[in-house]
Amino acid sequence: MGDATLRRVTESCDFAWPWSTSNGLAVIAGAAGGGGGGGGAFCLEGLNVYGATGGGGGGGGGATTLKSGENTYRAAGGNGGDGGDGGGLIDGQPVNGKNGKGCHFGDGGDGGSGAVVPPAEGRTASNGGDGGKGYPGESLIVKLHGLSEGDRFEIEVGHGGGSGGGGIGYEKGDIGTMGAIGFVLFVPLFTNREAG
Repeated sequence: MGDATLRRVTESCDFAWPWSTSNGLAVIAGAAGGGGGGGGAFCLEGLNVYGATGGGGGGGGGATTLKSGENTYRAAGGNGGDGGDGGGLIDGQPVNGKNGKGCHFGDGGDGGSGAVVPPAEGRTASNGGDGGKGYPGESLIVKLHGLSEGDRFEIEVGHGGGSGGGGIGYEKGDIGTMGAIGFVLFVPLFTNREAG
């Protein structure tokens, strides 16, 4: 009976086709982007003014490539999330920083939380915005055929996007988290005769 166990490759390597069947699929996923950093908090306390900066954007994820003979397939990495804005004043009134743009699903890195200033008498403060979540990488499904056991594939797995740094201010925003690495998933397709 054919070995139908899937193979998930998560590091760059040469992969040898281990199955007796000549047909299969390769699911290629680019790495996800990193999360943006949270914005710093603004504070005016007495004569002391603590300005705030926005968080840094997350880094983009790396592409994952699969080379089979003369054919090369590439799944692009996802973009990083934006950093959250720092808190500030508008017309003398405290205004919290806006949250950074980002994705709302997938395996992108999470955005860092914006800095928060506890309320206190004589203190005018505004909090930093949260960083945006990174975007997932592209996914491709490639049909493989005409294979022989031992045929080799060259794989370059994309690295997850780096995290955005937190903005500074009276309080500092949290950094984002890294995006997930890319991968290649091999799926053998057996005929009824091969499986039996």
